[in-house]
Amino acid sequence: MNLKKKSFTIIEIVIVILILGILSAVALPGMFDLTSDAKNASDDYTIAAIFGLVNNLYMESALNSATSSYPTMTQIVNNLTQPIFYNGLTANEWSYIEVFGGNIIVLYCPHGITGVGRRYWVYFRIDFPPYGAGSIVEFGSGPH
Repeated sequence: MNLKKKSFTIIEIVIVILILGILSAVALPGMFDLTSDAKNASDDYTIAAIFGLVNNLYMESALNSATSSYPTMTQIVNNLTQPIFYNGLTANEWSYIEVFGGNIIVLYCPHGITGVGRRYWVYFRIDFPPYGAGSIVEFGSGPH
């Protein structure tokens, strides 16, 4: 009776390990791109905080005066602890641009180079159909 044990050679095992190593080095980073997810989540949190602040300042305005109005960007910036906002497009920082006499404000996230690859939102202090006063709407997003 001749019993032969069947097994893998060392070369076959090394080739399989090499193939698995190459696949993990190439495929896994693309599947788990958590950096851009974290940046997007951070941006969403900041905008949500600004939206809450806008509503709070509006309510204060309604309670303390005969006419209520949505806050200016100066009022928002003065009431924020983080992040710091810069007037004008500033690379790698939260920034804003006021148009139409400060009644429409474009908010830019800090990721990406100036004007390219940046998410941005528009805050409407006045009714601007189809958007109502107090709205914050994301109009564009670029890859981080």
